[in-house]
Amino acid sequence: MISVGRLGTGIESNADQADAARLALIGAAKTTLRIVQQDIGPVTVLGLPLSSWPTAELEALANALVRNVDVYIVLSDLDATAGGLSSTEASYSNGWTPADVGNHIKGYMQSNPGYRSGAALDALLCTKLHLAPFRYNDTQSTWPDGTPFASHSKVVEVDSQAVFIGSHNMYPADLQEFGYIVDDSNITGQWLSQYWASVFTFEAAVPRGRLQVQSEAVGRVRRKHRTRRWRWPARSVRREARPIRSSASCHLP
Repeated sequence: MISVGRLGTGIESNADQADAARLALIGAAKTTLRIVQQDIGPVTVLGLPLSSWPTAELEALANALVRNVDVYIVLSDLDATAGGLSSTEASYSNGWTPADVGNHIKGYMQSNPGYRSGAALDALLCTKLHLAPFRYNDTQSTWPDGTPFASHSKVVEVDSQAVFIGSHNMYPADLQEFGYIVDDSNITGQWLSQYWASVFTFEAAVPRGRLQVQSEAVGRVRRKHRTRRWRWPARSVRREARPIRSSASCHLP
């Protein structure tokens, strides 16, 4: 077992050993990578991202896919909060859906050399990238008061052999963090059987949407009966609460 941490803003800007350790763990994956996080995309306010997407993490995930690793990612539901509090008091969603994350991984691979393109890239993502929102059972997506389910886990598991558990989010935050990397198949197996087995069983019941990356300069979100538009710095991503009906792309949450 290895303890890893980072000091973050206000203490020491270069003390980011936990980042390097987690990236090395992802880079070591040979068959399976399982991730449970609040989010991977940056924090947003009024639909506007406050920082860029985590390039190093997107690259690590893209490289894992190229190695034919099955990448499973479970995230908080869109607009998830905790304890009956408002999104400004206790938000557990940065404003991105699992499909948004998939689109940004795809966008990274399209924008950088050395990756597959076109139909070959679509086929890789459709077979190796598995994305889903957090669920407690296979019939409900909210608490009784209508609040979407939240995940505050920060877990990265590799090849049924090693697991990172700690306070470190994958989305950009630059906070002080601490965690453990446990390189033990027995302990990792306990996490898989006691936590992951139930979590991803329930994710399988989630209706699938579509993975799409558009070339237009304007992104769009349609949530319930509201439509918002904003400018993206690069590629735009279309995301909808209900599945997007299109024959041009594969099924993703």
